[in-house]
Amino acid sequence: MLTPYTREVNRELPVEGNLRERVVYLLKSYSVFDQVSHNQWDPNRRPRLDADGRPSKTSGQGFGSIEDIHNALHTLVGGQGRDALNRRRTGHMSRVPISAFDPIFWLHHTNIDRLVSIWEGLHANPKDPKAWVTTKVSELGNWTTAPNAEEGLTTPLAPFYKDTNRFWTSDDVRDTVKFGYAYPETKSWTFNNSGEYRKAIHKQLETLYPTGSLATMIAASNAGDPKPEKTLRTRAQKFARVTKIEKPTTAITALSIAKSVSQLDVGSELAKTLPEVEVPKVKVPEDRSLRKLVPENSYLEWLVNIKAVKHTLGGEYLVHIFLGPVPPEETTCLYAVSPNHVGTFSPLGQDTKTSCGKCKSDQASRMEITGQIPLTIALAERYFADELESLSEAHVIEYLQKNLHWEVIDGSGQRLQGHRSSVDGLLVGVVSNKVTLPGDGDEFARYSQDVTVYPEVTTKADESGGRAEGTGVTEDNKYF
Repeated sequence: MLTPYTREVNRELPVEGNLRERVVYLLKSYSVFDQVSHNQWDPNRRPRLDADGRPSKTSGQGFGSIEDIHNALHTLVGGQGRDALNRRRTGHMSRVPISAFDPIFWLHHTNIDRLVSIWEGLHANPKDPKAWVTTKVSELGNWTTAPNAEEGLTTPLAPFYKDTNRFWTSDDVRDTVKFGYAYPETKSWTFNNSGEYRKAIHKQLETLYPTGSLATMIAASNAGDPKPEKTLRTRAQKFARVTKIEKPTTAITALSIAKSVSQLDVGSELAKTLPEVEVPKVKVPEDRSLRKLVPENSYLEWLVNIKAVKHTLGGEYLVHIFLGPVPPEETTCLYAVSPNHVGTFSPLGQDTKTSCGKCKSDQASRMEITGQIPLTIALAERYFADELESLSEAHVIEYLQKNLHWEVIDGSGQRLQGHRSSVDGLLVGVVSNKVTLPGDGDEFARYSQDVTVYPEVTTKADESGGRAEGTGVTEDNKYF
């Protein structure tokens, strides 16, 4: 039975390529540890009103986080949804109480530690108290901290002793080198200064994730590298074929096309089960280029922001973001490789039977969490496929109003079509963030700290409320 991890499926339809974009956006644009480290919603992120009652600028940081990436990977590795025989397709990594029994759990958490280390290398600033652990009140306290006491950079991290009489503090552990290890990107001692170290990390990210951001692709293209545009054209060609064919836009259709154009081994067991299709003749425009897409030194990064109660529906629901229709023929276990799929939001919560004390407390308080799915690379692919004219507000808003969809599947793998509001507190909105490309002495792309919110994308056409059973952001709740 097909899953995203069937060998031929995974080779032709990579699972969640958007994760690279999510990771790079977080590492390069988020500059405050309190925001990049966790996904708990903070109502203080809402903009204050000025003297005239108008909202101040809205920070774009805080919806995405490394914890959000962590949760998505748990779900994507463990499996999700139901197959064509209506069987649930989930393994150890999808279920928190048993996830550590899968050996990949330990590699996964090591990689999360690596991402935090890379982020610290990029944004380390000992003079800025917000650049690392931020002082906060510990409402519940613990056996060494009284309830409602403040915890911060110098709070002892009991019971971990630094020496005979002192505990480690957060200020002591800004990097892993003190514990005798580092990652390939974080060998800070090999550089003369922090500037050289930071520049080297940027370079390694561009090498590891050459398609991780539009800014990286543009820089490479401007330097004469043909690979970024070739990659986008290849993806655009695949996308155009699957949308033009007179078949549902599903993973099976995409695989059948791959079989017909000899991208799959026709003798494989998978190929033998795929239906024959007549592949439409599609030619993507030759005059489209990254230089034309971004003619000046800046562009808009487009993102979907998501907020919901973490432990609702047993904490096992998923929110899938699509740019295009979601055919009823698509099995939910193949959503992550569906042609129109962009990204997945996973709460990784718990049900009421959990023995986790923190989870029970969060269930009682109805704790809300957030996630963020970048759309920019997917939009660039559609530009090369002649589906989108540009990344401008006018063109993207019109495109998203027609093509942005989100679907929810519950813990049993069922699609909650018509019932998405059963996810308590679910809100889905679209924002843009200005990115300025390097120039005039700048070595790296600069991401604006502010965003523009577009409630018109997620509001019903008749303005009677939010799209998708009221889960879309409207003018009344556009700041979540």
